Amino acid sequence: MIETILAMGLLLGPVPGDDAPAAAATPKKQEEKPQEPVPPPPLEAPAMRLEDQGLPWVDFEWLDLQPRFGLALFSDEYKIDPSPFLSLLAHVPVPLLSPGSDPEGDYFGLFAEASLFPQVTRDLDPEPDKVSGSVMLFNMGFDFTFLRNQSLYFVVRAGFQFAWYGGISDLSDGFGSMAGAEAGIYLGKSLTLTLGSEAAFGDGDTILLNALGLVIEF
Repeated sequence: MIETILAMGLLLGPVPGDDAPAAAATPKKQEEKPQEPVPPPPLEAPAMRLEDQGLPWVDFEWLDLQPRFGLALFSDEYKIDPSPFLSLLAHVPVPLLSPGSDPEGDYFGLFAEASLFPQVTRDLDPEPDKVSGSVMLFNMGFDFTFLRNQSLYFVVRAGFQFAWYGGISDLSDGFGSMAGAEAGIYLGKSLTLTLGSEAAFGDGDTILLNALGLVIEF
């Protein structure tokens, strides 16, 4: 009898009770340890990006020059007829301001320009001591290239200007602002023929300079 009871106990296995081992508790979903968020990669500063790629902030190796000649129209306050002028404009790109996707592209740039009016004459009555003479304008500022390829060219400019009137009566040297735009056609051999206009503003007076030019790439 005792042997029968023992055999049945072995077949049935241990009966759960105080002496049975507790089952391992499965952690609830909300009790699971949250994963640490992965921080995004740090933004690369433009200066560091340029240094890594060996690019300067201002690329003087891509300097281009543009001799220009044209006709200037003066507002009524000047009492000056339309007058011819010559100018020379220099431009360099600024890779520091280029987008990260195209750091070597020519987008923002710096420009400087000097314009010479060999002779202008004021129509004043009564006529003062000096009604004629040479005039020079000096421009400097930023430009932005919207289009520049082996076919077309389009640039806008804005900056400040210093006007020197050579002692012509009732005209005072001084600073003002300027803005302009220019379009062109690529001729080949690093030459682009352009047509553009610039407006110079100072003390309520305006000079509109219209010119043909030739961009020479170095």
